[in-house]
Amino acid sequence: MATNEGEVYFKLIGDFDPDVVTKEIGIEPSRTKRKGHPRPKYDSWQYSHGKVVADFIDVYEMSAKLITVLQPKEPLIESLVLREAGEARRVADPKAAKRGRGRRS
Repeated sequence: MATNEGEVYFKLIGDFDPDVVTKEIGIEPSRTKRKGHPRPKYDSWQYSHGKVVADFIDVYEMSAKLITVLQPKEPLIESLVLREAGEARRVADPKAAKRGRGRRS
């Protein structure tokens, strides 16, 4: 039985329409959230290849796959972040599989 679970994702957070992000970037998100009262406080757009459950999780390989898809869209993503005054996060930690938690940067 697999003992570890991990996910690497890219997330935009701010005050924007997630559908506009999808249209401009041209990538279908894994998840979106729309600002509501009382939660969530912000809109978000997230892209991931999904969670992996295995004895060994290679977050470097997972990150590389994510980068392969997102890197060609970097200028569009930068433009969206600047225009919408949002925040971009990549979440991954090579030690997350051992500790069961990730690091945001």
